[in-house]
Amino acid sequence: MRTILLLPCLLAVTAATASPPTVGDEHLPTPIPQGYVIGHRQDVGSMAITELVPEGESVENWTQMYTVLIVRNMKQDDAIAVYRAEMERGWKAACESTKVHSIREGVENGYPFSLWLQSCELNKSVGRPEVTFFKAIGGADALYVVQKAFRYDPSKDDVIAATQYLRDIEACDLKREGHPCPDYMRQEPERVDAVPEPAPLPAPASDEG
Repeated sequence: MRTILLLPCLLAVTAATASPPTVGDEHLPTPIPQGYVIGHRQDVGSMAITELVPEGESVENWTQMYTVLIVRNMKQDDAIAVYRAEMERGWKAACESTKVHSIREGVENGYPFSLWLQSCELNKSVGRPEVTFFKAIGGADALYVVQKAFRYDPSKDDVIAATQYLRDIEACDLKREGHPCPDYMRQEPERVDAVPEPAPLPAPASDEG
């Protein structure tokens, strides 16, 4: 299910703490995977969302989708648990066969995170199964979520690629200690903006001199 369809529920969850969006030095570097394009991006109050789909597909008709979501000022200790519970509730309301599986949780680059899987045997709205991997990161300034969704039963290679991409995603901070950002961000911070448009990976250095 597209996360954007659940935004009203998420806005209700964050209403008590939502304030004007902040601009800080915390970032979520999210390279655009090869073969994907931005299908949709939107900034709604305290939330910013970007959806990436394969070239030739759209957010209305897709087989695979990456979603990057930032919920600004949702930084309470249980932010990850609150978001995950809301996703589970929304999925189960739309699909009785919804299953949820935890994969990993812990701390990466100084931030707590949780990686899990939700599946639906048949999404009645599209007549196909749906499988989504979620990674939620509890930042100091916001809750960060990256998702990879399939509207079919993913192959082993699909699962490996999706989980590897999500495992490589880490929030960082250009100024606060304990959350270092990649070198290319410290060198050229003006080129980096995690949302609404994920930053592409830097080009490899040339040997020509």
